[in-house]
Amino acid sequence: MKLRYTTILLLLIIPFLLHCNKKKNPLTSKNYNVPGIHAVKIKNYNHTMWIGTNSDSLAHIMETLTKTESQRWIGGKVVPDQEMPHGFYFDPNTIVIAEFTVEGMQTTIAQIADDPQYFAEHGWSNGLAEPAWYVLGLFLDYKNQK
Repeated sequence: MKLRYTTILLLLIIPFLLHCNKKKNPLTSKNYNVPGIHAVKIKNYNHTMWIGTNSDSLAHIMETLTKTESQRWIGGKVVPDQEMPHGFYFDPNTIVIAEFTVEGMQTTIAQIADDPQYFAEHGWSNGLAEPAWYVLGLFLDYKNQK
């Protein structure tokens, strides 16, 4: 009986483990050469990521939040790109930073990295992009890419 349960358990776990090994989802993104004039490095749970923007006013906010090591919601339109460390980036023309956001638009870097195409096609509008998604980020570093 124990052998039967063990066999069933292994048959369920092995495909999951094989799928997990295929994912391109590093914990750390060292590349800050992301699309956008300005870039901020955030930490979302145990993942880090650089997010770019073309907005000078958002750049000032990013720089301030980095200096104070603040945490905010940041996001925009997800653009799948297998060349990026997590397999996607946020469109730099759609970035929004907020103290709070609608729960249905909240996600994590890891969840987006698992299926960037889904997040690129589904979600709600933030006024700049449809669909848009947000991750809760601790602001760690800021770079001007001009």
